[in-house]
Amino acid sequence: MLAQLHAWLAEPREGEHLEFKEAKAQFDSRELRRYCVALANVGGGHLVLGVSNAVPTRAVPCGISRRCCRH
Repeated sequence: MLAQLHAWLAEPREGEHLEFKEAKAQFDSRELRRYCVALANVGGGHLVLGVSNAVPTRAVPCGISRRCCRH
């Protein structure tokens, strides 16, 4: 799974099936549901929290785990 995360971070930007959200602070559960429904409506995809959607993509400290953010 970590290899897949690194592959997504290497993508030049989000796409129809890949969405990055910083989610630095408390993330609104209604917003989270909206993103999940949007991804489901296009046949599925991946929502990656804790990653900036600005180019170049980068991990954003979120306090969950530093292990997943190391390169």
